[in-house]
Parts: sequence; structure tokens; C-alpha cells
Amino acid sequence: MKTITDKWYLLPIILITLMLIGKKAIGQVTGQVAVQVDTLKVKALLEAYGVKHVDIVVRQSVLETGWYKCTKCSLDNNNLFGFISSKGGYMKFDKWQDSVKEYAVWQRRFYKGGDYHVFLKRIGYAEDPNYIHKLKTVY
Repeated sequence: MKTITDKWYLLPIILITLMLIGKKAIGQVTGQVAVQVDTLKVKALLEAYGVKHVDIVVRQSVLETGWYKCTKCSLDNNNLFGFISSKGGYMKFDKWQDSVKEYAVWQRRFYKGGDYHVFLKRIGYAEDPNYIHKLKTVY
């Protein structure tokens, strides 16, 4: 089955389109929770960046943000994945699309293949001991 990544030449067009959609829907976040993020937009951008196990990663974004509706969470910083900064606290991104890009970079650096749930558990992706179970039951 061909994926969007087989059409690499479309990547700039897709990324620009998604950024414009995101900018129009979310706007600049200034003291308010980002809204209008949805699983289809997240999935499309993850695929454009060549992220592996996209369906699992989309579920991570849903779980980390409470279906993109949480307050006082990583979403306040346009951080869909709960990334923590080296100083503690959630990493801050100008727009949610930047957190997707960071996830792609992170995954390429640390994931070397195999069962993705096992990988996430092994590296301690989340503090919640039931994270993998919850991840499997999202949707």
C-alpha cells in the first residue's frame, strides 16, 4: 500500500497546507488553550514526517491532551505529546505542528524497530504504569 511518504515531492505542499489550516483554526495561542486540533490533522502531519506507527502516536496525542481539550496540561504549550523540557515542565512550542515535528525527530533518534508498545514501555515514555493499556484502549 502506498503512503503519503511515497510521494515525497508533495511534502512541502502538504506541510504548508497543514500549517495554514492549523494557523487559521488555532491562531496564535496567547494565554488560551489551543483548539481545533483533530486526529486527522495530526495523523496527516505524522505521515508527512515519516513517523512510524502513526495510529499509536495519534493515540498518544489523544491520551496526553484528553482529546485535545485539556487545560493546565501540555496542550497549553502546543505540546501534543507531553514532552518535558530539561528544566522540568512541559516543552513549549509556537504551534502544535512543531510538537509533531519534534516527535518525528525524537522517534528517529530513539526508536530502532520492533513492537512500539514495548518500546514505549521500555524507555519509560510515561509515568503512568497503565499508560500502555490506556493507549491500546483509546477510541
